[in-house]
Amino acid sequence: MGFSRGEIPILAGQNEKEYKDTMTEIPIAPVMRIIRKTGADRVGNEAGEALADLMEQYGQKIAKEALKLASHAGRKTITAHDIKMAAEFLS
Repeated sequence: MGFSRGEIPILAGQNEKEYKDTMTEIPIAPVMRIIRKTGADRVGNEAGEALADLMEQYGQKIAKEALKLASHAGRKTITAHDIKMAAEFLS
């Protein structure tokens, strides 16, 4: 079963908005490898999805704070320093 470009593979019982709301920008497989590196022998898909979602939410908070720092400095470009300062500020 193939999908054309731009077409979204919606699961049974889901509408397109629900599907998009559950999608993260972060791939699940690398997140599951991160969890396994902590010593977990087995990792459920839902655990990987949950951590990916939390990582994305926290990343967005950091990015928003970094944007404020860059804007305050009169820049449009967010630098690594902005990201690190924003993360430090939020922790």
